[in-house]
Amino acid sequence: LDPSRDIDELEDFASRALESGELVQASVLLEAIAVRYGEEQHPAQALVACRRRLDLFDSVTTGPSLGFELRDALHTATFIATAAGQLTEAIELAERLARLPFLQDEPDLALEEGIVPNGLAGNWNDAIKAGHAFLAGWEQAGRPVAPGRGIAPAALAMVHGLRGDTDQQSAWLETHRQILGSNRTDRATGYGEAFDAIVELHHHRSDVAALRLADGRPVSIMGGWYRQWHAALAAEAAVLAGHSDADAKIVYATAATEHNPTASALTRRARMLQDGTTGGLESVATEFDNLGCPYQAARTLSLAGGTTAESGAARLKSLGATDTRDA
Repeated sequence: LDPSRDIDELEDFASRALESGELVQASVLLEAIAVRYGEEQHPAQALVACRRRLDLFDSVTTGPSLGFELRDALHTATFIATAAGQLTEAIELAERLARLPFLQDEPDLALEEGIVPNGLAGNWNDAIKAGHAFLAGWEQAGRPVAPGRGIAPAALAMVHGLRGDTDQQSAWLETHRQILGSNRTDRATGYGEAFDAIVELHHHRSDVAALRLADGRPVSIMGGWYRQWHAALAAEAAVLAGHSDADAKIVYATAATEHNPTASALTRRARMLQDGTTGGLESVATEFDNLGCPYQAARTLSLAGGTTAESGAARLKSLGATDTRDA
C-alpha cells in the first residue's frame, strides 16, 4: 500500500492475493485501488473497483474474520457511488449495509450510510428518520469528535435547508461543527460547500452559491470526491447569477462530469438555461427521474417556466421543499 505503487502494481498484488485465497488482503488492495482512482478524479473507475471488492464476498460465508471487511466495503462503495452520481446504487448499497446482522443493535451505524444519497436524491423522510438514529447514537456515545462521520449531519442540514426548517438546519450545522472538532472555526470540507450550494440555489441565492464554490479545490479527502458535483453546481450558479464566466464554467463542467450521470445532467440543465433552450428541460427532468433523483427532477421542471414550472412547484411541495417562486 506504499503510495509510490501505481495502480497496475496494486492490481497485480490483488490478483496474487486472490490466487492464494487471501480475501482480506484482496479486499484491502481493491479499496486502495478505488481510493487511488478517486485521488485521480475518476470516481466511476473507483466504483468499479468497489463492485469487484464486494464480489469477493458473494461466494463465501461471512463470519467474524470477514464481517468488518464487508461492512467497510459497503461503506466505501456507498460513499463512492454517491460521489459518482449513482444515487440509486448508493441507496441500495446503504440498505444492504443496514441489514448486516451485527449492526442491528446499533441503528445509528446501520442507517448512517443512507443519509447522504437519500438526501441528495430527495428521499428526505428516509434521510430524516436515519438522522434521528444517528443523533441518538452519537449522543449516547458522548458526542465524540469523529470527522469521518461529518458528512451525514452536513447532508441533513441541506435537507432541512431545502425544506425551509432553519431551526433544524442550524441544529445540524452545529452537530456538524462538533463532530469535526470544537476547535474548528471553518466549515471547509468540500462536501459541505456542495450541499450549501444546493440549498442556496434552491432559494434563488445564486451569488451566494457561487461564492461557496469559488475555491474549486475541496480541502479534505472526502470533499475531494465531490469535485464533479462542484463543477456542475458552479456552472449552474454562474448561469443563474449572470456571471460573465458562465460559458467557461459550463465547458469545464461538461468535461469534468462526463462519467457522472447526475452531475452531467445538472450541467446540461445549466447549458439549457444559459442558451434559453428551456424546452428541453422536461427531458432532463425525466432523466433525473430515471436516475432516482426526484428533487432534481422537480427543480428542473420548476426552472422551465409556464405550466411546466407550476408542475415542478407542485412536485417540490410534495417532497416537502419550500416553495420559492415568490422569493
